[in-house]
Amino acid sequence: MRICFLNPWFEPYPGGIERRLLMVATGLAARGHEVHVVCALLAGTAPEERMHGFQVTRLPTVFFGRYRPPFAFTGVRRLREAIQRIDPDVVDLHYRWAPDYTAAALLERRKRPCVLTYHNGHGEGAGWMRPLSQINDRLLDVFIRRFSAVVVVSEYVRADLERRSRGLRPTTIYNGVMLRSHELPANSLHEDYLLSVGRLVPTKGLRELIAAIAICRDELGISDMRLRIVGLGPEFQRLQRQTARLGLGDHVDFLGYVPDSEKDVLMAGCRIFCMPSHRESFGMAATEAMTLRRPIVACAAEGLPEAVGRGGILVPPRSPRELAGALAFLWNDETARRSHGAAGFAHARQFSWDRAVSETERLFEEVCAPRSTSSRLSLRRVRRGRLAGSRQAPSPEH
Repeated sequence: MRICFLNPWFEPYPGGIERRLLMVATGLAARGHEVHVVCALLAGTAPEERMHGFQVTRLPTVFFGRYRPPFAFTGVRRLREAIQRIDPDVVDLHYRWAPDYTAAALLERRKRPCVLTYHNGHGEGAGWMRPLSQINDRLLDVFIRRFSAVVVVSEYVRADLERRSRGLRPTTIYNGVMLRSHELPANSLHEDYLLSVGRLVPTKGLRELIAAIAICRDELGISDMRLRIVGLGPEFQRLQRQTARLGLGDHVDFLGYVPDSEKDVLMAGCRIFCMPSHRESFGMAATEAMTLRRPIVACAAEGLPEAVGRGGILVPPRSPRELAGALAFLWNDETARRSHGAAGFAHARQFSWDRAVSETERLFEEVCAPRSTSSRLSLRRVRRGRLAGSRQAPSPEH
C-alpha cells in the first residue's frame, strides 16, 4: 500500500501524536509499504526528508498564537496538491485542530479512503482555548461519518464518540510503548524524587501537584520530597510563581525540554511517576514509566485508568489533598512501590508498537479493499466489453 499520514506537527517537534506517527510510519515502512508523512515546514527542517524508510514532505506554513503548539495554517490547496502528487491508497488524518488539514482530507475522500485518528477527548482545553476546542469538535462531529474509518486511542474516547454520534463505530488502536528489555542505567537508580512529564497546560493538573507537595511537607511531615517537571508550555510562569509563593523553590525543579535519552534516565530514577491530568485520552507517558517498573500516581480521568491499570494509585481529579495522600503513602512504602511497579510493567506489555502497527495495517487493508474490488470489477467489465465487441465485429473476409 501507499500510505499518507497528515499532521501539521512532526519530527523534531516532541509530542504524543508525533511519537505515534513516527513509530507507526516506521513500522509500516519496515513491512514493505510506501509511507509518506505530510506536515508543516518547521524552522531548521528540510522540505523533503527520508527518515526510517519513509518520506517526509514539509509544506510552507503560517504559525500564529502563543499556545504550544501554536496554530498552523498550511492551506487546503497546498495540502491537496501534495496528497495528489503522492497519490496514496489511503490517507490518515491525525490532527483535528487544523481545519485546512481536515478539509483537505475530506475533499480527497472521493478519490481514496480517508481515515481519521482521534487522539483526544471532546472539547479538550482550558481557559479561552476550551470554547474554541468545543466549537471545532462540534463542527467535526458533523463531518465525521464521511471518513472511511475512525480510529481512537482508548476505549474512553471510543465511548465518548459513540455517545455523541449514534451509529458511529470507531476502532480502538492503543498507543504503544517501547518495551525495555535492557537493564536500567546504574547511575539512574536514585529514587529520591517525583517526576512529571508533559506539556505545561492547565489540563495536566500541575497546579494541584505542586499544592500536594506543599501538603506533604507542611502536614504530612515529608520534608525531603522533591519534584522534577519535564516539559514546556503556557503554564510555565504561573507554576513558577505558585512554587515561589508556597516556598517550594528547593522542592520543585523545572527542567524544560529534555531529549528522549535523558527523559528515560529521569524516568528510570524516579521514586514515583506523577500524571495528575484532569483530561487525558490515554496517558502514554505513564505507560512509558511503567515499562521501567515505576509506580504511578495519576487521576482517575478519562483514559488514564486504562493506561495505568493496577500500576499505581488513582485519585479524583483536582484534589490536592487526595493526591498528597497517595504520594505520601508510596513515598514511604517501598513494598507498595515495588508491587505497583511489577503490576504496571505487566500491564504495559500489552501496549506494544508492533501491535499498533499490525492493527493499523489491518484497518488500512480493510478500507482499501472495497476500492480494490471496485477496480477489479471495472477492469472485468472493460475486458468483457472488449471481448463482446470482438465477437460482434465483422470478419475482414466479409
